Amino acid sequence: MSIESVLSTIGELHRVERAVNGLLVKTHCMYPDFERVTVVVNDHGISGFVISDDRRAAKVLRHLDEEPRSKALSKASGKFRVHEYHGALFSEAEDLVKLNTHILLVANASAFAAWTALEHEATNGN
Repeated sequence: MSIESVLSTIGELHRVERAVNGLLVKTHCMYPDFERVTVVVNDHGISGFVISDDRRAAKVLRHLDEEPRSKALSKASGKFRVHEYHGALFSEAEDLVKLNTHILLVANASAFAAWTALEHEATNGN
């Protein structure tokens, strides 16, 4: 997997950098603190990819109790049809054609979880 192949697939919407844990894709989605959502893309199998928020939403929500944090992550994973595992939101794309969609699903799910938790906090005073 090369930066060039990923850039040609997702266009100029995202910034891509190589890192130790995969390719970091900075998206236009934003957390409540206005930090842009960054997802990690890794090879999976012959032509597939795993896209993860690398637990970033969970880290943004670390000040919350376990229950509202888990509920926010669960709600986001259901709404955007991604998976949640130990606080990480992730999805699998079977090829480059579907990569952009899965990057956006994970990024939006991660941002949504953070915004949902913020709304919960404002409503419940936690």
